[in-house]
Amino acid sequence: MRAGRRAWILGCTTLLCAIAASPAHAISGVYALQENVAAGGGTLVQYTVGPGGTLAAAGPDTPLTATPQAITVTPDGRFAYVGAVSSVIPLTRAAANGGLEPLAPDSAAGGASAILVNPQGTRVIHGQAGGTFTRAINADGTSTAQVWTGTRTLRNGGPAARTSRVVTATAPPLGPPTPTPPRPHLGRSVTVSAERGTILVRVPRSRRYVPIGRLTEIPLGSIVDARKGRARITAEVDPRTGRTQSSLFYDWFFRVLQTKGPKPITEARLVKGSFLPCGGRKRGTRAKAGPAVAGGLRAQSAARRKQSKRKVRHLWGRGNGSFRTGGKRSAATVRGTWWLVEDRCDGTVTRVKTGRVDVRDFRLKKTIRLRAGKRSLYLAKAP
Repeated sequence: MRAGRRAWILGCTTLLCAIAASPAHAISGVYALQENVAAGGGTLVQYTVGPGGTLAAAGPDTPLTATPQAITVTPDGRFAYVGAVSSVIPLTRAAANGGLEPLAPDSAAGGASAILVNPQGTRVIHGQAGGTFTRAINADGTSTAQVWTGTRTLRNGGPAARTSRVVTATAPPLGPPTPTPPRPHLGRSVTVSAERGTILVRVPRSRRYVPIGRLTEIPLGSIVDARKGRARITAEVDPRTGRTQSSLFYDWFFRVLQTKGPKPITEARLVKGSFLPCGGRKRGTRAKAGPAVAGGLRAQSAARRKQSKRKVRHLWGRGNGSFRTGGKRSAATVRGTWWLVEDRCDGTVTRVKTGRVDVRDFRLKKTIRLRAGKRSLYLAKAP
């Protein structure tokens, strides 16, 4: 403790059991409270603090009729409060001899075993049998007005009736904690749910398809089998706000992907399906032929034209947001619509049923906008 600082020390017989420092200099010195074991009560002994924290006796002692238990002081140092066995004793400095003199004590049935003053210096708070009590500090240092009690009310310094209140609350039934619902994460995963029929999913590095009944989070790169149902794919587009977008896909297999960048696009890319029956265009030098050979060539050309429209795979999509369906020859980016992407032997067909779609032709490297009711069909031809 620095020289010149003021405090009160509570002593029980010869043992110190509490201390309170005075931030102001209205009451000088240190005061030790000593209990009189034989006769009851106690004594408040005054000391001063010298260099190095040494104590020197100073000023008159103050006798206390009640046995002291705890002590506190107001922030301005004007008043001290001693918690006794059956009361709270306010003290102030005596102008004549510089000591402390008790003011009118406040009743504290059950004793004040712990006591403190709030930082504003307007309340004395003490604990005793029956609860925690708060008293208002008057201008003269007394604190007879009771303003709050935990379980007991004091009125005009005396005990009154005990107060209580019963609160009834219905507790939830005990059981396992509710699991956190799956949610998509940008650049890592999407959620899939079966809105109709049966949906199967195969995650990366797995050869097995598993059925999806409820909402499930799957990693990007997973393959969804929506031949016998409708799969709702939900993707996160803004991790800061958690904003998501969703779309329905159905009628074929597709792999779930997502682009990077500030405006990510979630793609359902068609997979599986064989293009072997489409064959390949034979290139070479055409030789002169007679009528019989020419007739055979015409028949082969007609067969190739019929075979060129052979359907290999197709996928319907319906939803809003930044979604794209990728075929072999083109990709359709939606702007809130209902659309079809179909891979055929002669190329990839995109058809719009409602809304609009931007089709990217991989071979021509250009984008064509389709609108329902106007130009609603486009074929990205095979080379």
